[in-house]
Amino acid sequence: MVTLERLRQRRDFLNLNSQGRKFVTQSLIMLTTPSPAASDASCRLGFTATRKLGGAVVRNSIRRRLKEAARLTFPAHARAGQDYVLIARPAALERPFPALQQDMRFALSRLHRETEASA
Repeated sequence: MVTLERLRQRRDFLNLNSQGRKFVTQSLIMLTTPSPAASDASCRLGFTATRKLGGAVVRNSIRRRLKEAARLTFPAHARAGQDYVLIARPAALERPFPALQQDMRFALSRLHRETEASA
């Protein structure tokens, strides 16, 4: 069981964007890389919803959906010592919640499989 911490600093987001592995699903883009700051029992998680998705109300709604899905999904499926960023796509607002969680689980499994193959 992994505990979740939040990514809040811009440099952490930029580090993931430049060095991280990426996987795209219908509702989100997930980036991951080993974390220099996360403890052995935790992973760090950040959320992004760009202005292309809509106004502040729409972006905040999408972010809330992603946060709740991550809260339910990540403790059981994420790896400790990793940083993750979830970038919302337009489908994240209307996609059924179980499908949103399935997208997260699928992205996590694929990213972890790629990490094992390259190690």
